[in-house]
Amino acid sequence: MNPVFVHLVKPTYLYARYLASCVADRRLGIVTTDERLGHDPSNDPAPYRSVPGGYHRAASFTAIRRLLHALDPGPGDVLLDLGCGAGRVICLAAQRPFARVIGVELDPGIRRLAEENVRSLRRCVVRPEVIGADAATYRVPDETTIVFMYNPFGGEVLRAALTRVLESHERNPRRIRLVYANPREHEVVVSMRRFRETGRLRMSWRPGPDWARTQMMRIYEVEPDG
Repeated sequence: MNPVFVHLVKPTYLYARYLASCVADRRLGIVTTDERLGHDPSNDPAPYRSVPGGYHRAASFTAIRRLLHALDPGPGDVLLDLGCGAGRVICLAAQRPFARVIGVELDPGIRRLAEENVRSLRRCVVRPEVIGADAATYRVPDETTIVFMYNPFGGEVLRAALTRVLESHERNPRRIRLVYANPREHEVVVSMRRFRETGRLRMSWRPGPDWARTQMMRIYEVEPDG
């Protein structure tokens, strides 16, 4: 890779993103910025504090806002974030007119951060809920209309979590949109046949196909069985 990019462009971009995220966090009264949630400080120019569970990268504030604008939720929509981390998505979604906003997080250390952020969130239309559960076995609420995932797990766990989504649709047929950010296992999603891709959203531009994938959100809709 180009050394100018590696040693100048990339660090400058990451530091600018860090500062912008800190400002956004401060305005909402939360702490979700990647570098403040635990990271190897040897490669980055900012102070950190570690949390149990290590480093959990979040989607950028800009990307989440663009996604919420594209989804255009109404008062009948319910958002479920599987693997919500420190709660950045659910805290931003809470600024929109959702009926409910739910985050599911298995890691107890990260979940406590999400709970603290929900309590300290300065303004919201609806107060988010944080649930400690395994997405592979969690019973998806039957009013859920939007499911968000930022590549939180893969393989059989991903397949099991998607099965829980389909079970909820079978109990209560309705429109369900699935948003898969950094869709590393897109093939698993489409192999289940009932998830039809309906759109894509670029979170930001990055050079190279692998980086481009990490900055993409794929949007699917659940089709009726059969």
